[in-house]
Amino acid sequence: MSVKTKKAIKFYLQVFLGAALASFMTAGIDVFSLGVDDLKTLVNAGIGAVVPLLYKALNKNDPDFGRTR
Repeated sequence: MSVKTKKAIKFYLQVFLGAALASFMTAGIDVFSLGVDDLKTLVNAGIGAVVPLLYKALNKNDPDFGRTR
């Protein structure tokens, strides 16, 4: 795995965890009573944050990731 790929994965993981943590904090979920539905909510928040970034990275017409037209 290249260094560039490792950096990208690390970045997406940071975004995922940041969104999940923000959702956890705003929902007021109790750590000791964390249930399956709560975990689904946190995972969905993380996925919702990462999907737009992946779409932007995969778009060949978007110059933000060092690509030119």
